[in-house]
Amino acid sequence: MEQLNKKADELTIDELDAASGGALYQPLIVVAIAFRVAIESLVHKITR
Repeated sequence: MEQLNKKADELTIDELDAASGGALYQPLIVVAIAFRVAIESLVHKITR
């Protein structure tokens, strides 16, 4: 019964990831890709 009464902040990152279906890392991946595209675009403009 004690396990059923856990607060959200008591869950580990692995438990949260399992409960969300992997949705915790998807925004990080999107931001990383957008950041990489922005950096590559900036470098391309500088080196032209």
